[in-house]
Amino acid sequence: MRILIDMQGLQTGSRHRGIGRYTRALVKAMIRNGKSHEICLLLNRLFPETIVSIIQEFSSLLRPEQIKIWEAIGPTHAMDDANAWRRAAANYIRQERIRQIAPDIVLITTLFEGFGDNFIASIDDANETKIPVATILYDLIPMMNPKEYLADERVRQWYDGHVKTLCKSSLLLSISESSRKEAVDLLGYPAEKITNISSAADDQFQIKNLSPEEASQVRKQFGLPKEYLMYSGATDPRKNHIRLIQAYAQLPENIRKEHQLAIVGGLPDEHKSAFQAEAQRCGLSEQDCKIVGLVDDDSLVKLYSLCKGYIFPSWHEGFGLPALEAIQCGRPVIASNTSSLPEVIGDESALFDPFDIHDMSKKMQRLLTDQGYRETLVKTQILHAKKFNWDASARAALLAMERVVAQVKQDTQTHQGAQQKTGLQKLGQQLAPHHRAIDDAQLRQLATLLAANEQQSQQRELLIDISELVKHDAHTGIQRVTRAILKELIELKPLGMSVRPVYATPNQTYQYVQSLPWQSLPTDAETKNGPVRAAPGDIFLGLDLVHPEILKAQRVSLEALRLRGVKTYFVIYDLIPILYPQYANAGVPEGHVQWLDIVTEADGAICISQTVASDVTEWLRTNKPKQVETFQIGHFHLGADLENSVPTRGDPADAAAIESAIQQRPSFLMVGTLEPRKGYQQTVQAFELLWASGFDANLIMIGKPGWKADQLFDHIQQSCELNQRLFWLQDSSDKYLEKLYAQTSALIAASYCEGYGLPLIEAARHALPIIARDTAIFKEVAQQHASYFPDSAEPQVLRDAIEEWHEKWKQGQHPKSDRMNCLTWQQSANQLLDNIQSMDSGREIKNHKTA
Repeated sequence: MRILIDMQGLQTGSRHRGIGRYTRALVKAMIRNGKSHEICLLLNRLFPETIVSIIQEFSSLLRPEQIKIWEAIGPTHAMDDANAWRRAAANYIRQERIRQIAPDIVLITTLFEGFGDNFIASIDDANETKIPVATILYDLIPMMNPKEYLADERVRQWYDGHVKTLCKSSLLLSISESSRKEAVDLLGYPAEKITNISSAADDQFQIKNLSPEEASQVRKQFGLPKEYLMYSGATDPRKNHIRLIQAYAQLPENIRKEHQLAIVGGLPDEHKSAFQAEAQRCGLSEQDCKIVGLVDDDSLVKLYSLCKGYIFPSWHEGFGLPALEAIQCGRPVIASNTSSLPEVIGDESALFDPFDIHDMSKKMQRLLTDQGYRETLVKTQILHAKKFNWDASARAALLAMERVVAQVKQDTQTHQGAQQKTGLQKLGQQLAPHHRAIDDAQLRQLATLLAANEQQSQQRELLIDISELVKHDAHTGIQRVTRAILKELIELKPLGMSVRPVYATPNQTYQYVQSLPWQSLPTDAETKNGPVRAAPGDIFLGLDLVHPEILKAQRVSLEALRLRGVKTYFVIYDLIPILYPQYANAGVPEGHVQWLDIVTEADGAICISQTVASDVTEWLRTNKPKQVETFQIGHFHLGADLENSVPTRGDPADAAAIESAIQQRPSFLMVGTLEPRKGYQQTVQAFELLWASGFDANLIMIGKPGWKADQLFDHIQQSCELNQRLFWLQDSSDKYLEKLYAQTSALIAASYCEGYGLPLIEAARHALPIIARDTAIFKEVAQQHASYFPDSAEPQVLRDAIEEWHEKWKQGQHPKSDRMNCLTWQQSANQLLDNIQSMDSGREIKNHKTA
């Protein structure tokens, strides 16, 4: 059975109240107890601030594709008649999304919402597709108390409309026997179609023994130095605050001197003023009647645990969850003898008439002065509370829904017919009465949203950002990685997803890439054009190193992707501009900080080495300590098979001269952009010392001009050895580089800092010996398969290391690179995917260690 749960109970303002607590706990229990069923969640994108938190909360319980999102145009609230067409369109879009998902049953977690917010739910349209709908019934309090709740005619009309919708439910799940009877008696709803699934309190509400120091801190924090009688909850009229204050004021003075009345929970300013005024009228000071206000759950548990007793004077409840929470925290509870509260309390001696101030005050007095009475209440109430648990509620809900689904006579033809797209005509009919209120721009926006919602029923997508590569392939090492990984991911078709290269510019949001000169895209890629239309379960991977200005311009777009339920990850190549600003041009370190600041707003990063992962972790600890625990960091290693990196081809003009020189003498190869951090200055000077001493060898440098190297360029151009024993190829193809790896004697890796060191593994694939600077990254990559020289900038140090290596080389005693662990690009791509899959599913990331 596929169950689709509308999660708006955890999205509207109710998420801060009992409905939100109920929704969260029941749904999690249904997932625990419904292993044989497929449970999906449906989220309303018109509550964007809730999307990410719900996805994160349920990510360890459900697969990404089990969380669905629908999107409409807001506002839709019923307070404004001008929203009528948007409300009609939103109802249509929601029902279309349900039709696409094709559940066996829909569960609505809250219904009486939408007058002042963007809540949307209808039942009649869902029933046209033969999909039964179950609705949780909390209470019918406004219907039973119209003077207090429905005095405004517009509110009454809105409420009556929702009552009619409620009655169209295939099944009602009441949260108490009291609310079940209300539906039967007031609505005439068939008793056999209502199941009381009851309620429960969260596990966090348990007996908590606070140390004297903790208790003192809590009392000081909330202004409760005396023992206190506690109430918690909302402040609407039925909660009976005025009578509560009056009853407390009737207590004998000697009792009031030793106690306080604590009113806990969020409340509007006008309610607070009214309560304070009533307390003052009754002769109570602000300390006698302490209005604590809104507290978090952890503080609420502590306040429950410290109170002498708890009172719940409400004269109408759907269940009365705060009373049960207090009981589970081991406190004695007294409550009204009306609606559902006798069910919750389970002890007639703890009940009072909520309309009789004297009766309420007498019960208070006994609770505060009779220790034996308190102990008896705690004992009997805790025993009674054991019957309330979320697993039992969930099992009852699942069983009731199974029965309803079994009753639905739905053959295959009917089911298939329900999935045919025949609804646009109906949408037109629904919008026709409002056509004057809809302009062309709004119609275009509606069409875009219809397409976006339709997109969500299709295959999940892996969106790969290659913005720099699309603009210009500069043939850098990072772009070689980007080309190679993209090629492998397209061929691998990972995680059952369709791979979609995307790009952005400073002035344009993410777009689908239509074609690449060096790579065939998936066969259905031509159907994707224009702006990216992402859906929950999709994954965004920032594979290319994008210019900070582009990423800054896309910050809002990336946040929008996350709000749609898209996981966002970035590949981090290094933090060199941040950690070694002396090697970067002016402004680059600051730009890289801005880039990293945006990257670390994503769900995680996959670094190209353990060393870089450690650097990122340390940067977070220093600059964003709160994100150290939430931002996921993994690492993978790069591939070395140049033939699978979409290599460039062709020989340079002076290829013949270089090959002749290689045949005449030992040749040492350097690969990488010519800039100070790469160690070229030290290496050239070391070879000048070697040549001066009679050491006959070639130094061949492959790399484009880089930052801050004008002095080095001039030095090279003026060298008498240039094109004799010193060669600089500024634009070598990948294929020619591969030839040099096979023909030269050794690779010199002299960089002072690197994110990985791709030339090392490319050299190792050709068994080319390696002479590397003694740095953490080179040792991570090459381990014992390279010769290392001290991390010094002195040319003599490198000269000595080369001479020593050369002597060992002649004897065959030098470290060999042929046994170095070299990955193919396919293996590298699989390592990257392992990281993404682990992060996406909440599993531990393989092989990742923090610094």
